[in-house]
Amino acid sequence: MMALRARNPDRALEAARLMGEVPLSAAAQITALLAEQDDPRYDRAASRLAGRIMLERGLGLEDADTVLTNVAQLPDPDALSQLLGYCRRGD
Repeated sequence: MMALRARNPDRALEAARLMGEVPLSAAAQITALLAEQDDPRYDRAASRLAGRIMLERGLGLEDADTVLTNVAQLPDPDALSQLLGYCRRGD
């Protein structure tokens, strides 16, 4: 997604809206960008991302706890890497 490379939250969110259904991995990267930029939209995006990962990947409580912890640690690169691993499960 080119808008992510520009490191501009507004452009990334607009591109996501135009995509319609945003893949989990793109949603994770957008959420990390919002966290990195201290964007006020981060909190809501983080909640939506965590919920989507847990529901779409059918996670149990232990994995859900890990997902929530990693989302809260964004934009930490290790946290993003772990989230991307969950996003790719089942693909």
